[in-house]
Amino acid sequence: MTITRSLSPNRIIALVCIAIFIGAMDLTVASAFLPQVVVDFELSTQQFALAGWVVTMYLAAYAVSMTFAGRLSDLYGRRPAYLVCLIIFIAGSILVALTRTPGLQPSFALEWLVISRVIQALGAGAMVPVSMALVGDLFPPDRRATPLGIVAAVDTAGWVVGHLYGGIMIRLFGDWRLIFWLNVPIGLLAFALCWRALRDAQRVQEKRAGRLDLIGAGLIGLALAAFNIAVGSGAEAGTTSQFVEQTTPAYQGPLLIVAIVAFVGFIIRELHTKQPLLDLRLFKQRTFSGAALVNLCVGFALIVALGVVPLFINAVVASNSPHATAAQILSDGAWYTGWVLSALTVTMAIMSVFIGRIVNRFGYRAPTLIGLLIAALGFFITGQWTVDTTYGQMVPGLMVAGLGFGMVLAPIATAVVNSAPDEERGVASALVIILRLVGMSLGGSIALSWGTQRVQALSAEFAAGQSQFAMNTLEIFRHATAQAVAESFVLFAVLACLIALAPALLMRQRVNS
Repeated sequence: MTITRSLSPNRIIALVCIAIFIGAMDLTVASAFLPQVVVDFELSTQQFALAGWVVTMYLAAYAVSMTFAGRLSDLYGRRPAYLVCLIIFIAGSILVALTRTPGLQPSFALEWLVISRVIQALGAGAMVPVSMALVGDLFPPDRRATPLGIVAAVDTAGWVVGHLYGGIMIRLFGDWRLIFWLNVPIGLLAFALCWRALRDAQRVQEKRAGRLDLIGAGLIGLALAAFNIAVGSGAEAGTTSQFVEQTTPAYQGPLLIVAIVAFVGFIIRELHTKQPLLDLRLFKQRTFSGAALVNLCVGFALIVALGVVPLFINAVVASNSPHATAAQILSDGAWYTGWVLSALTVTMAIMSVFIGRIVNRFGYRAPTLIGLLIAALGFFITGQWTVDTTYGQMVPGLMVAGLGFGMVLAPIATAVVNSAPDEERGVASALVIILRLVGMSLGGSIALSWGTQRVQALSAEFAAGQSQFAMNTLEIFRHATAQAVAESFVLFAVLACLIALAPALLMRQRVNS
């Protein structure tokens, strides 16, 4: 396999990262515009939880698209796979922006929005593994850590910009649809630039006899979709403002059963088919399986911060003013959430860029272990937040956690990509992101479910001491939420980082040349 190109590999990676950034941004931008959607669509209290599907289905489709996009790029080339995915993302953005236009029945507006977000995510999610596989095409094994760190940095930076960008757009223009209209010219510009860049980087491939395992792709896609929908159903609506009392949806149990059955079916299928979607023998490699499990734990810990920081800001800090209205709390919450979370994600992104040289010198294991310990320390610091914590006091712990995670992302991604043969690099790259998203879905569901019950228990406990809070319901709720958030950092985020130390020990100390 050879590569022909006129642009430098670094410039090619920079160009493909444009669309990755936009897609990652749209993964979290919903935290800013979802409250406005609830008001705009005039949703009732019973319908409020349905708004969470705007986030849940995006995450599910984002993960599902990765299962087959990486393999398609292995078979037919990175360029056509990437450009098709980019067009799908642009089309989805247009459909989202057209929500609630004249001629569209208001009763169908939310369904239209959810479907459009799914189309968006199918394109956005698929671009990430294709880009990571492209790094493997353009760079030798001992030079992949830095560009893979850049891809990871751009992806994670998009998460924080999603919160911040959404908050700024809502505050300045008041129309959430404009967010998606702006995706169109940016996406078309990225398409034009990548059309030429990826032509220069096109893989010269002989005719392959391989084919896409449609049955395997369908089974793992069904498993991921059912799992994400089951564990994330209705949760996202609550995270935009405060813990809300929830009941387990009737379909959650059956969906989890479907996910388990589909996943077992996928394993059986891949072990017996001649051309599997994913060669499960890769997991026999200690470095590959170790990096994959670390990635799962990273996603679990990361979603705790991304989920409870907006909650803490809205329910505790922004609501501290006795004269603040609900609308003002939501507006301030969206605004400050982006800025505070940047302490985590921007630090993580910057460190991901610079960690490449350290990985090349010291291998996968040492940076991963050190990074996990630093991240655990950062989350332990955030676990000391109280009801009197200010925005500025939230920053140090998040910065330490971001520094630690920034040291982890590049080595685990490089370990997975380097462990896979050339013909399976796209699938292996997809696995990096898929496992992180599975960890995020699982962590978000567990943390929210536990947090809801914990807030209710603490509220009842604080209410018993009526003289302490003078029967102020808001103060009871603020104290209960603050304590539950602090406990969740220690109980879930710190513990996940420490558990990840075990599989990290399986990774090789040196990068293969």
